[in-house]
Amino acid sequence: MIRKVSLEEFKKNVFLFEYLKEENKTTKQVNFALDEIEKQNTIYKSEKKILLKNEGYDFIYRLFFNEIKENEDLRKNVELALRGINYDEAFILAFDDIVRQDKQILIALAKRQDYRLRFCLSEEQKKDIKLLKEIISIYPAIFLGLSTKLKENKELKSLYEEKKIEEEEKLKKFYKNFTDEHKKN
Repeated sequence: MIRKVSLEEFKKNVFLFEYLKEENKTTKQVNFALDEIEKQNTIYKSEKKILLKNEGYDFIYRLFFNEIKENEDLRKNVELALRGINYDEAFILAFDDIVRQDKQILIALAKRQDYRLRFCLSEEQKKDIKLLKEIISIYPAIFLGLSTKLKENKELKSLYEEKKIEEEEKLKKFYKNFTDEHKKN
């Protein structure tokens, strides 16, 4: 069900973005703007990804890189960062390191198998074997981007090898099903 929005509410929350100072914008206003953009521009929506029409994507890009990046409070908001990742993983770059290093963000990037995950890990997190094991179990290829010292860690290496084999088996099964289905048609 689509919520009806009054013109006044829309102006107050979206059109005034241009005239408000960066520090005056609130998370509520940004979320409202994102909701409205999604309603009017969504092409595809899943748990991990939201695809938008070009105009919608342009507005969201502007919102993340012009508004959020310039607003100290918004740059530290994990929920906005998670929401931004659904549009485009690159939006994580608009947020502070503290947000990028949040475990929820790291796991979200791992689920999307995004290479930016490597750059979001702090030095302490790169030494946290438990966290690395969790990430590698979701995104095995990240192992290849770790330091030589970490690649020599037997636990991480065996987990990577195990997950790599699982991924290869999934791909073989997918290709087999795909070609079998294609032959039928």
